Amino acid sequence: MYRDYLKTSLTTNKLKEINRNSPENTKYCNGICQDIRNIDEFSGKRVFCNKCRNYFNLADKQILEKKITKEQFIENPQIVYGIDIVYDTIKECITCKQNKSINQFDDKRNECKACRSIKAIERNNDGIDTLISDINKIKTNLIDLEKFIVKIPKDKLIKIISHFSVGRKSTDTKNDMVYNVIQYFKKLFSPKLCSGGCGYTLQEEFSSCKSCLEKKNKPRAVEVMFNFDDNIDDIVANLTEITQEKFNQYNREQYYKIAEKLGIKVKQKTKKDAVVNMINEVLKKRKQKKEKEIIDNSILEKKYTLTFNGMDIQYRKEDGFINATAMCVRL
Repeated sequence: MYRDYLKTSLTTNKLKEINRNSPENTKYCNGICQDIRNIDEFSGKRVFCNKCRNYFNLADKQILEKKITKEQFIENPQIVYGIDIVYDTIKECITCKQNKSINQFDDKRNECKACRSIKAIERNNDGIDTLISDINKIKTNLIDLEKFIVKIPKDKLIKIISHFSVGRKSTDTKNDMVYNVIQYFKKLFSPKLCSGGCGYTLQEEFSSCKSCLEKKNKPRAVEVMFNFDDNIDDIVANLTEITQEKFNQYNREQYYKIAEKLGIKVKQKTKKDAVVNMINEVLKKRKQKKEKEIIDNSILEKKYTLTFNGMDIQYRKEDGFINATAMCVRL
């Protein structure tokens, strides 16, 4: 339970009370932060933010590996990132006038993270209704609509996407979001266009062609890997090279396990492509070693032939064996 990793935390009832009275689009983080945070920093119904969740996940892993103890983490959560210093210095926020640890302030800021987060939310909400009104005026003209949307800041564009129920991934860039909004209105006013994005015009509205449906329903390589852990030994044994085409065959965690099987030490923050490069280096050396063994074995088995006075005499260079039966026959 996450409370086991904290010095103090709010009770469930107290947490509900604070969230009821907190500003719109904010939520109290009952993790390490113990402060108000932007609601976008939370996943689902969790009572602590994503940053704190990362802390807890790392703590679980490092405690299991006996790199740190629970008591060390409770005293200094940053120890999971190799930071051993615990700051006792406090600072007064110029907005809420509360004395808080300097960890609650960004560098060179006199306003705490919670107050800055609240101000950012208010700033993003300001003028949203006007932007939505302007979009509704030009939504039938996709060229003008795109020119207008490009000028909207990313944080406000997220609010607009939510309003129109366009849909968004957490990894989407601003360009992705602009494209998705344009596609949304394009489909809305051209309902017979294929929803798969290929551009074909269909008889049925808001539907996809057969080709796009097949692409959509095709299972991803990672999803059809049912028993990865059970088959990892065979997977590693048969690996020769991870090409660009096969890059997405496994996710990062699976590549971590493959690296571990190959004796590669990978840090928690190492990116997927870097892990794959390390794996390929080991696979390359393994391939070269196997090729050398094959060559060496073939040399041992190879027989050399020497012609002497018209007779073929076979011998092996490595152990000195000579087959001179041809001479016996001649004599």
